[in-house]
Amino acid sequence: YRLIAHPAPAGRALLIKAENQPNVTQKAVLVVGPEGGFTEEEIAEAGEQGYQTISLGPRRLRAETAGIVFLSLFLSQTGELT
Repeated sequence: YRLIAHPAPAGRALLIKAENQPNVTQKAVLVVGPEGGFTEEEIAEAGEQGYQTISLGPRRLRAETAGIVFLSLFLSQTGELT
């Protein structure tokens, strides 16, 4: 799993389907950008490396908060957060 947070309209909501859920033996990389977000070039490069662009919602979050929100959503949807 390679996911990158980007507050652009092209980003899709974080939704992990049951058949695609990672398990504890798989690795996941969740990337959150710096204050102000990633550049379009950085997003394009990440896409070339297999990252999926994910939206964390309509609000722009601070970098230190976005990582916590991203991880919480990911763990919740993969059943790892009870």
